[in-house]
Amino acid sequence: MRFVTLILLVFIPILLMAQCPFQSFNGQNSLISSDRDGQRAWQPSTIETGDWDFDDFNYERDWKSEFVYSVEHPTVPIQIKGFAGYDHVGFQWLPKSYFNYTYNDDFSRILQVVFQDSVDNQPIQTISRYSYQYDDQNRLTVINTDLYQNPTWTPFKHLHLTYNNGYLTETVESAIYDSYVNYIRFTYEYDGLGKLITKQKYQNQDTLVWYASNKLQYTYQPNDTTTNDGFINYYSTTYPFIYPLVENSIYGFSSDYYGMVSLITDGLVFGVNYVPVNRNTYTYNNYGQLTEGLTEDYNSTVPIWQNRFKFTLTYDLDANPEYKYTTAWNSSTTSWENERRITFSWLDPTPTDDQVAPAISDLNLKAYPNPFQNQFQVNVSTKGVQPVVFEVFNIKGQCVQKLSGQSNSAICFDSSKLSNGVYLLKATQGKITETSKIVKVK
Repeated sequence: MRFVTLILLVFIPILLMAQCPFQSFNGQNSLISSDRDGQRAWQPSTIETGDWDFDDFNYERDWKSEFVYSVEHPTVPIQIKGFAGYDHVGFQWLPKSYFNYTYNDDFSRILQVVFQDSVDNQPIQTISRYSYQYDDQNRLTVINTDLYQNPTWTPFKHLHLTYNNGYLTETVESAIYDSYVNYIRFTYEYDGLGKLITKQKYQNQDTLVWYASNKLQYTYQPNDTTTNDGFINYYSTTYPFIYPLVENSIYGFSSDYYGMVSLITDGLVFGVNYVPVNRNTYTYNNYGQLTEGLTEDYNSTVPIWQNRFKFTLTYDLDANPEYKYTTAWNSSTTSWENERRITFSWLDPTPTDDQVAPAISDLNLKAYPNPFQNQFQVNVSTKGVQPVVFEVFNIKGQCVQKLSGQSNSAICFDSSKLSNGVYLLKATQGKITETSKIVKVK
């Protein structure tokens, strides 16, 4: 049983726009836009997938997801159109499904998603809806899934999220089938830095006795800078967007991890015993971009880890993901064989976007690259005109570097004398301050 999916978009870097409910987490998470210059963002236009055709030695296009954005808020996606199969005679995609998103008044949270689909080549019809509830801290607490049985809605799934001391500690899902109700429970454990390290899965047909079934263990890159606050925000903003897509197995979307993860190990739990099943290893470049993933299955007889899948991710000149190539291991020929390709296309920010984009806050700063090696650049955007003072603090709270610059400008830091590790970058303009975590690597 493979508990971890490798279908991508959770790996794509995004930039939070003030009107767009999707947050950038450590530069490689999910979903809506890719940071280009620290102020504007590239937005996904389409995602195409295709399997490798061994007869034609080419990728056969079989699915496309197309993003539709709000006219009033051009950074907010309000619909994803799905197309199944490419008509090589008529040179067009065949419409298959629609996901329609409804937001709250300030477009900071998704309230509902309605899924429409064409089943067995029938006209497109309403299939299901996903409704979200949040607490007074804007944290996601409930997902209700209803099935449409004309003319009424019938409850199908209920997912409840529980928080304790600021951490997501448990999710419980109940699904109603014809003759029984199935329950699935996840518990979450964190390290001292607030990073998720264990996700334990339990199952049963009641909530009195839970039986452990799977356990995921997470290991992170040394320069990962994710925090628990970011993890909670991910579950409250990006996860509601992805959830219906993953539930309906739409190619190109996954929600399996958050942060700069280097290794995920999945295993079965039998009482107090843990048996590894598979593991996923992830590789990043010097800019923190995901470039490769390797899936291996555990052969307990030998015992040994054996190749199963591998993907490589390439980027265009604007640092946006362009292609994801998946290959499968052929043990007979001891070689990798082409299996699947995902193609990403992006919308270039336009003057219209800039005209309707919300005004910047009093003081915004962005360090690039992050992680960095011997130098990094800081772009600062402010409403004021006074000079801006930049300070770099180590983990002991000591100021190790200090520079000043003009507002709405860029300044370059020579960090060659700094030791590797995590630092806090602080910008001050008058009485206004802003901070950002930065990481130096070899």
